[in-house]
Amino acid sequence: SLLEVDFKEVLYSLEESEFLKGKLEYFRNFINETLLPFIFSKFHIDKDNIGIVGSSCGGLASYYVGLKDYDKYSFIFTFTPATGFIKDESLYNLYKTIDFNTKIPYIFYYQGNKGNLENLLYNVNKELISNLINYGYRKELIEQYIEESAEHNEIMWRYGFNYAVSKYLDFKERNNGSK
Repeated sequence: SLLEVDFKEVLYSLEESEFLKGKLEYFRNFINETLLPFIFSKFHIDKDNIGIVGSSCGGLASYYVGLKDYDKYSFIFTFTPATGFIKDESLYNLYKTIDFNTKIPYIFYYQGNKGNLENLLYNVNKELISNLINYGYRKELIEQYIEESAEHNEIMWRYGFNYAVSKYLDFKERNNGSK
């Protein structure tokens, strides 16, 4: 079963992954070329308040797109990202593309540790944020919250989302909206 899989044995690079097969780029293109233009054409939205949010595989997608297009997003909320599907070096290559001296988004990372799948992802994601910081991401732009008793499900992420929004708004208030 998936819960018994050692992710370290099935890792792929972003370019080679059967899981991704370019799908993150399709998703990224859809967001940037279709969804955001549509939203901006229909609603009066402050482009300085655009974020991307996801959980599990969507957490990986939001993390990837938010960092790949860091100049387009003010925040990234990632809940238990399924980074076990890709090699660490693929993330390191992504981190190398970021100009840390420019506007980069606030990141809220939320992770549980209860249940087989959540525990598996917890172990895979242990160094996700510290590695990003080691590459140059400003620590003050990252909020990391580990809820040991949280499982891999929408109930956890719902509460996590509310917490992420409040932390982001606190961050904006402390920084007067500037980074």
